[in-house]
Amino acid sequence: TGRRLCRARARIDARQLWRQIRLWHPWVIMLKAGWFEYRWRQTGEQQFIRLADETWRQLRMKG
Repeated sequence: TGRRLCRARARIDARQLWRQIRLWHPWVIMLKAGWFEYRWRQTGEQQFIRLADETWRQLRMKG
């Protein structure tokens, strides 16, 4: 399973690994949203601001 694979690769307790993933996940989402906004400012392409808006929405729903 995925958990067994993670434990074998990371060599840390699976519960500790999943806890770290949950802690870092919001920060990764924020980084992603910021990158989309940055690309939108660089290019003016609307797809990037749409992706940023959707990503911020995901973060609000989880918080």
